[in-house]
Amino acid sequence: MDMVVIGRSEESRKKSRRFLQAVYDGEGRARTSEIRRRSGLSRSDVKYRYQSLEDKNLIKIEYDEGNVTGPNESAQKIAILTDLAYEEIETKGLLQGGHYQPEGETRDVEELATQMDELLERLDAQEQQIEQLQTYISERVYRNISMLQWSTARLEAAIESEGGSLSSIDPNDRLSALKQRAKNFEVK
Repeated sequence: MDMVVIGRSEESRKKSRRFLQAVYDGEGRARTSEIRRRSGLSRSDVKYRYQSLEDKNLIKIEYDEGNVTGPNESAQKIAILTDLAYEEIETKGLLQGGHYQPEGETRDVEELATQMDELLERLDAQEQQIEQLQTYISERVYRNISMLQWSTARLEAAIESEGGSLSSIDPNDRLSALKQRAKNFEVK
């Protein structure tokens, strides 16, 4: 489902849409003078778009030989929308410009779906890792913290039952003092 690129810059795309809209409003057929009047484009903009849009197979060009009045006058060009132009306008939103994106700025839907699937798989793997980490923390870390608290309480009780006082221990050195006393009491 490739879309036709109608201009390199946003300004160029806008002018091409105005040209095509002018032809579309003329029931798919418009003379140069009608295109200029409806679109407000300059002569040079219209002339450039005749060639550019014909190259992209969006218009066919005919000449109005019947309205030539003098020998020095040339036939006026007529732009006629092609089937491709109607498809681009009616099914792909070419004239709206908002949701229509030129070919170079679109991504294949299948490619995006594949990327989405890969991201969902990565997200699922990360959720599993988080669950495993939470289980590890709750089963191991919290249990070890509880055992340490219980051991500390036993150690404090043993120290006090031997006549020692915890208040005599400097709070900054409490951990190292408790470890030393635990060695003295052979508490494991």
